[in-house]
Amino acid sequence: MRYSRLLDSFLLSFTWLLLATGCGESYQELVEREAELQKSWPSWLEFEAAVAKPQWWHSIPIKYLDPMNYTSEEMKAYHDKNTGIDKYKRDFKVLFARMLKNRGNDVQEMAGFLGRGTVDEFYPLNAFYISNYMHETWQSEYCGQCNDANAAINIGTQWLHRLTKDGDYTRAKQVIDQLFELKYDRAIPYQRYTLIRAYRNLLLKTHSREDAYAILKPYIFDNIKLAEQANDQKMMQWWMDL
Repeated sequence: MRYSRLLDSFLLSFTWLLLATGCGESYQELVEREAELQKSWPSWLEFEAAVAKPQWWHSIPIKYLDPMNYTSEEMKAYHDKNTGIDKYKRDFKVLFARMLKNRGNDVQEMAGFLGRGTVDEFYPLNAFYISNYMHETWQSEYCGQCNDANAAINIGTQWLHRLTKDGDYTRAKQVIDQLFELKYDRAIPYQRYTLIRAYRNLLLKTHSREDAYAILKPYIFDNIKLAEQANDQKMMQWWMDL
């Protein structure tokens, strides 16, 4: 039985190696091979309904990695090799696959890999996480700063920048209010700073500059005091420059 599992794993890895390297196949053949392999991916209807596959989905193979079966070393190698104009599109597909594999069973794991997304390609992934897992709480036993508060603000502010850019100010304010209510007090200074900065960007779209900074002033002053107490000159300067 163990030999059979090892053989299955080897054959699947070898298939993805063929996809990654090409081995003489045309680009279209690589695309078709991956499309066939994707038929074995698990399904998560709620996620797939909220995060649509882009039009380019079937035209750009992931390459370098089987997103359903990999080691940490293989993931590092993928990030090293994944360059060029389609870099973020492949990243989107990898994250999409990892979400399907997780299927909401481990919120901390999902937050860990979604936290990488800082470009528009990841907007619907960030939106899905914040819309569905805002009330989840967790704390990593290995990392004092790795918890639901810091992760939600990190992921949520990416979405907030997109909402503000798109003019969806009502939804942006709702997300900000939730992050303040549920996450702000337990976040590290840097994540509080990114949330206040996202709030500033929204306020400058909906208020005069004077009114915006009147709203922000209590948060800024409180955090400057905390930075002074911690003797964190860099953080204090960031708040003063906001």
